[in-house]
Amino acid sequence: MIKNYLKIAFRNVRRNKVFSAINIAGLAIGMAVFILMAEYVVSEWSSNRFLSKFDQLYRIGSTAKAGNSYYLQPGFAPAIKERFPSVEATVRVADGIGAGVISSNTQGKEPVSFREENIFYVEGNFLDVFDFPFLSGNKSLYAPRTAVISEKIARKVFGKTDAAGQTINISNQFGNTAYTVSGVVKDIPASSDIRAELFLSIHTLENAANRDGNDWADPNTTESGFTNVYTLLRKGTDVPALSQQVAAYIHSVNKTTNGSEYFFQPFRHLHLAPSFDYPYQTFGSLQLVTLLLGVALLILFIAWINYINLSTVQSLRRVKESGVRKVLGASRLQLALQFLSETLILTIISIVISILLVNIFQPVFNRFTGIELSLSVLNNGWIIAGGILLVVGGALLSGGYVAFVLSAFKPTSAFKSKPEKLNRGISLRKGLVVFQFSISIVFIIATIVLYNQLEYMKTQKLGISLDQLLVIKGPTVSNDGQADRNYAFKTELLRLPFVKKASASNNIPGIGYNFSTENITRQVPEAGDEKKSYKMFICDQNFFDTYSIGFSQGKTFTEEEANGGWNNSQKLILNEKAAEQL
Repeated sequence: MIKNYLKIAFRNVRRNKVFSAINIAGLAIGMAVFILMAEYVVSEWSSNRFLSKFDQLYRIGSTAKAGNSYYLQPGFAPAIKERFPSVEATVRVADGIGAGVISSNTQGKEPVSFREENIFYVEGNFLDVFDFPFLSGNKSLYAPRTAVISEKIARKVFGKTDAAGQTINISNQFGNTAYTVSGVVKDIPASSDIRAELFLSIHTLENAANRDGNDWADPNTTESGFTNVYTLLRKGTDVPALSQQVAAYIHSVNKTTNGSEYFFQPFRHLHLAPSFDYPYQTFGSLQLVTLLLGVALLILFIAWINYINLSTVQSLRRVKESGVRKVLGASRLQLALQFLSETLILTIISIVISILLVNIFQPVFNRFTGIELSLSVLNNGWIIAGGILLVVGGALLSGGYVAFVLSAFKPTSAFKSKPEKLNRGISLRKGLVVFQFSISIVFIIATIVLYNQLEYMKTQKLGISLDQLLVIKGPTVSNDGQADRNYAFKTELLRLPFVKKASASNNIPGIGYNFSTENITRQVPEAGDEKKSYKMFICDQNFFDTYSIGFSQGKTFTEEEANGGWNNSQKLILNEKAAEQL
């Protein structure tokens, strides 16, 4: 019986080639778009879930009138572990300290030297709590001047992944330090929000000699907040209660934190959480992911509605066929199964074509999203089951409606010029057409609005000029001669005939910042004045002229002021908003 259904269904598909091609194309394109968008949604939702303890991990954050932050004074971390039994472990991670130059002179291999952006200083137990796949060596980073490097760095520096015991030199703002490689991890998955190529022992910075005068970077300080503090909580912990207890303890130790509210952010929510004062990590957007999921479902729904509408129109030609089958003894169920089998065939063909379309357009979609996605993202039992249920359910509903309409006729009614039941069934089709048209109009309007917003952003004045600007990222190092070398390099650049202006700064406008200040008020504060947090740029006297940033009052630094060292300078330049607040 089933074989007969399928044989007749294939025959009808071949007989109505144009109709079948249109239906298959509509379904295939709709499914392909749905799959691509589903890849992105699933990728965003599944971030960090490869870690075995992600459900027990929490990050301590704070909200305050002086500014919101996920950075915490690192000295609180070990004390929190000791004072609160529900805290199984604390992990300090300094991920915003900056880049450095990696070099090595391994015997029998060409010396290497290159800049690396993703360098983290981490707690000794970091790789026990964040159990990234490990290749070789020892996970422990308690010993000062030890490092765990990624597979990529191991191959780049040593030409192999078995690099335990080797030595690398890292030059950054803490000077030039030799580190012993204790182990090698596999390259961090793209689904991780903690992405580093080198994990350095934060205990190295406990020795002032290894900080090169940067006393703010003392891992035991309770004054300067420059680390993320992650906590591994025991199962069953009352997180809100613990959050209040930890906040009370922090306030009792550091009175400047009064007015701040501390909270424990679940690590599983980290990727889609607001970024706050945290520019060094790319976060997703919960609103965007939810919106895209809704759009993906609507596109798939529209594809099925389109199938229903086309099939209903086609069914006008098959009313007499249904009547003849009933006269010959076919039951209503048999007719419905016949029409459903045709829908099943068209759906299977559409799925195959949609997968081909996904593979064709995957690189384009990946460039658009900036994420390396593939169908393997959907390789999960629940996701596959849900996808099958969604597609099969859509096929049954859309095909079932047409099958119900066509199988409902009495043989005598089927041979009339205008069968009454079909005309009554068309009323639903009209409603679906209106719905499909309405959703399409909404999509078109949204596309136009988005396009206009992007054009507005492109033409909006930024307050700086980016035309003909080239940025050269220099090594993030700190030593006595670095300032002189920066000055000499800039001088040589200005001698080139095609270089009109040049400036040196610790960062680039719009990219981020290296330093911030907190609890800033007016010199003579008034009642009700709020303490503020401000971001700082360190730059030379040519910075504003190079970026074409105008002055409403005052002028830029003198050469002597710019070259005197920012720690020794008593002068600064405010933007209009900061000047208004202060």
